[in-house]
Amino acid sequence: MLHSKLKSKPTGFTRLNFSKKNFDGFTVVEMMVIAPIVILVIGSFIFAIVKMTGDVMSTRNANTLAYNIQDALNRIEDDARLSMEFLGSSINPTTPQGSDNGSTAFSATTTNKTIIINTFATTDNPLSYSRGLVYTNNPITDCNSPQISQNPPLMTNTVYFVSGDTLWRRVIMPSNYTNSCPPNAIWQKPSCAIGRIGSLCQTTDMKLVENIKDFSMDTAAPTTAAKITITATEKTANRDISGTIYASSPN
Repeated sequence: MLHSKLKSKPTGFTRLNFSKKNFDGFTVVEMMVIAPIVILVIGSFIFAIVKMTGDVMSTRNANTLAYNIQDALNRIEDDARLSMEFLGSSINPTTPQGSDNGSTAFSATTTNKTIIINTFATTDNPLSYSRGLVYTNNPITDCNSPQISQNPPLMTNTVYFVSGDTLWRRVIMPSNYTNSCPPNAIWQKPSCAIGRIGSLCQTTDMKLVENIKDFSMDTAAPTTAAKITITATEKTANRDISGTIYASSPN
């Protein structure tokens, strides 16, 4: 009988040997090489984001400023179209409607950043078909008289002026403007600087454009037509934005 000896290997789990190197991170040398690259990439990304954000803000602010300039020019043109003329000086104002927020009259030259428009007082919005002229009550004092239109029409002054670096619009009325015909029917409202009070402060001056660099009229008043230019600075990108109109009075 033949006997064979069978040799068998012991059963169980096979032990896997991993090299310690498989669990190591970056070496100091590798970190010294990679770190500056990572910092450069992150810095470039942040710079790009900041620049794009700044460009968007600058464009938005420039567009807003351009719109405000155009809106102010349109207002001046509308006022001129319904006026008698551009004046060299305003009517004598009552405190606080003056240029010093007192009783000093406004004056307009080609360089002092002030424009004065002599405007009719009306019973309704001047652009409305239902508006009528308001007349003084002298020499005819009876507002119901058929001859009341023989009295001079009541005039107001619309003043565009720069205070600080801001362009404002003020409406100046004669001190006795309520004593007119028809009585208490004037659509225009006298205005004053913010915070000022008085019988002629029915509303506040209209704020039009900030950061004014130049506001000028190329013709010395009085005149019936002029070229008017507004230039303002967009602070974000330090850019000058300007607009110009040729305004005239047909009256």
